[in-house]
Amino acid sequence: MDVVKGGRLTASQSVSGHDHLLGDLADVDVSGADLVPDPVLLGYTGLAWVPVSATDLGSLSVGSSGGGSTSGPTGLYRDHGAVGTAETASLDDASVHRMLLSSSSVTLDLTGAVDGEYCELKLILVQDGTGSRLVSWPGTVRWPAGVPPTLSTGAGQTDVVQLFSVDGASWFGFLLGSDMAY
Repeated sequence: MDVVKGGRLTASQSVSGHDHLLGDLADVDVSGADLVPDPVLLGYTGLAWVPVSATDLGSLSVGSSGGGSTSGPTGLYRDHGAVGTAETASLDDASVHRMLLSSSSVTLDLTGAVDGEYCELKLILVQDGTGSRLVSWPGTVRWPAGVPPTLSTGAGQTDVVQLFSVDGASWFGFLLGSDMAY
């Protein structure tokens, strides 16, 4: 049995000359090891969880091996409440936006995408107690087969839409779920 003392056990560590992953360490006595991790704040980039400082949350930008990066306050949520005839979902505010559709037609504007970076918005669109509310999408959104999704129209029904941009100008849009329980 290997014994680890006086150090921190990491996700991949050599014990007695052998490399181990944490899941492989069932035969290692860690009773004398310092296993209390330093507090780490994690932010989700849309691709992975990464350590961030509290000051980074407002403008997280994480590089990737492919040369691109993710920006915006990823993982942050904004509840717009009841929205009127026009509303903006901005990556400068959050990456997830909830909107209660309370006008017969809501024209959406999408802002905050940066050229050369993966930028993602998720929209939680909730019909108010009346229902039959429609959304007008910006012409910069590209939908599968060129057709915007048909959203649920029943009172209280919820749809989830994902949009992402890599050029800062156009968006790819997908209906993730229709009439979701919320």
